[in-house]
Amino acid sequence: MPAVEELYEQYGDQIRFTKFNTSQKKVRRFCIQHKILGLPVISIYQNGEKIDEVAKDDCTKEAIEEMIQKYV
Repeated sequence: MPAVEELYEQYGDQIRFTKFNTSQKKVRRFCIQHKILGLPVISIYQNGEKIDEVAKDDCTKEAIEEMIQKYV
């Protein structure tokens, strides 16, 4: 997502961005464990716990940036 890449450039020094390849078995297990049911999903984790998330049609640049700003 180009919008996420832009946000990475803006916030990458304050929050870690990670991208998963969902075709890998380990990643599929992670998605199942964390109840990720639709793609795309942008989640924020703190100390290993999911604290916020936007998914599917709600993954607009504005929504993602608003979520990031709550935690940086």
